Amino acid sequence: MIDFKELPQDGRAFEQLVREILLIYEAHPQWTGQGPDQGRDIVATEELRGPIAHAQRRWLVQCKHFAHADRSVGRDDVGAVVDDCRQIGAKGTF
Repeated sequence: MIDFKELPQDGRAFEQLVREILLIYEAHPQWTGQGPDQGRDIVATEELRGPIAHAQRRWLVQCKHFAHADRSVGRDDVGAVVDDCRQIGAKGTF
């Protein structure tokens, strides 16, 4: 079991942990750059392979680390999800 309070408050280690998990699942993560909240979002590209065709799906991954604040992520913390996804060509976010 992971105790997220063991990670530093600045969120960098949490973002790196999420990136490593995406690498394990072969989701091809890439940093989008530093955002307004001083964090880095991740774009994950999922490879879809079927018997007839192959495709890719892009996902926006927003890492929010509030374990030290003892609160959940709210809508105000995430921002304009539709606009953010459209800007980078993502199909959705998680």
